Amino acid sequence: MALADPASFAKKYGLKPGTPVLLYAMGDGNHSLATAKTIWEKTKEAAADKTAVLASPLRYALVELVNLHDNALNFAPIHRIIFEKPRADMS
Repeated sequence: MALADPASFAKKYGLKPGTPVLLYAMGDGNHSLATAKTIWEKTKEAAADKTAVLASPLRYALVELVNLHDNALNFAPIHRIIFEKPRADMS
């Protein structure tokens, strides 16, 4: 797999040879993956049969991978600026 080739990765991003490959980076804006992982960890811990629990659908998560380096996708950060601080006596 070319994506996981350390030499290709280093060359593409101008890194030193031997730099570990970052194959997938994931951001979870609404923490749903973190919640799913916590539920899975608690389920695994509480399971009477530690082998049978591995067949549970809770073990898997659905994710969407997006190539942010694709020119077809214009991705920009959202910046928020507060111009006026609300007064404490405002309801």
